[in-house]
Amino acid sequence: LSGSNKSYLTRFEDKCVLYCNLLLQLNLYRISVGKPYLTELKKLESTYKWASQLNVEDVVNFLKLSYDHPAFIIGSGGSLTAANLAVMMHDSLGLVAKSLTPLELISISKSIRKASVLLLSARGRNADVLSAFHVSATNEAAQLMSVCMSINSPLYKLSEKYKFAKIFQSELPSGKDGSMRHTNQSI
Repeated sequence: LSGSNKSYLTRFEDKCVLYCNLLLQLNLYRISVGKPYLTELKKLESTYKWASQLNVEDVVNFLKLSYDHPAFIIGSGGSLTAANLAVMMHDSLGLVAKSLTPLELISISKSIRKASVLLLSARGRNADVLSAFHVSATNEAAQLMSVCMSINSPLYKLSEKYKFAKIFQSELPSGKDGSMRHTNQSI
């Protein structure tokens, strides 16, 4: 990665470390919760190590290009939490960003043309996320990217139909299900 991309990633990495430390400082290991939650929470460190090895240059380039546009970061369910985290990071760089649900994005479709749209999805198969992608693509968002934590999802197949759309896809090492899937996706 180029120097400016490394700088952005370093700030992003610092925020991820801060986020993980915050979770640990809240003593989540000591809260009386179900065993599956504790098991998934213990995967955060390995997820962070895994994430630090990913080639995220396309995502970084998308974010750099969104410096000139407001950014709509879309999430549904647990992915909305990841969208909120992405907005916080975007805002911390002095950029304009807003997290929206797919329905909220669809309701402001006329604003899409001048915005960067980033869709976050765990599996890339929910109808609301697919509809939000379609509306973003047909309204010609300034730029459009999806981040999906499943390989060859319906979201991937839809994005392949639009040359200007980008998609980052990967399988999470933490597995397909669980209450912490979206926390691991945020990392």
